[in-house]
Amino acid sequence: MSETLKEKINSILVSGKYSELFYNQFLYLVKSGKMDFDFIAREIEYLEGKRADTSTKKEAMFRGEVLSGLWHKHIWNAHNIPRNIMNLLNKEFPAISKNSKNDEEFLEKILALIPKSVASKKKTGDWIVYQKNESGNLYLTIAAHNETDIEIYNRIKKYLHDNDNIKN
Repeated sequence: MSETLKEKINSILVSGKYSELFYNQFLYLVKSGKMDFDFIAREIEYLEGKRADTSTKKEAMFRGEVLSGLWHKHIWNAHNIPRNIMNLLNKEFPAISKNSKNDEEFLEKILALIPKSVASKKKTGDWIVYQKNESGNLYLTIAAHNETDIEIYNRIKKYLHDNDNIKN
């Protein structure tokens, strides 16, 4: 492929911009094989209005005080499968447990959750953290689902003390 990662990211942006921090994380995740470019790109395309649907939860503003004013969009990858299965299992376990006649039926119902979890349009995963602006989204960082708001805030604050490292 002759196109660089930067060119590929720029090709999916409509009016959004990204920080050098976001780019470096994106580059690391893709080059290390921890995430697939297309999984991240699809969610950015959705946020940029280039894609009508998403396979993950709808974007949302952070509710906590620390990241107030910032938004997050889930990005799904294979390493998120166990978390999504557990979320579904926690939700459906009481009914499965109550309505199963024997261990075999119980196990069949539990195993049936796996494809249901993968097909869900409300999958959870890691986050693209961004700020909405009149001129477009500003993609700040990629955060692991288990990071605290203060960890995300400190990383953003450390690397984005000014606009010198904002790319478009």
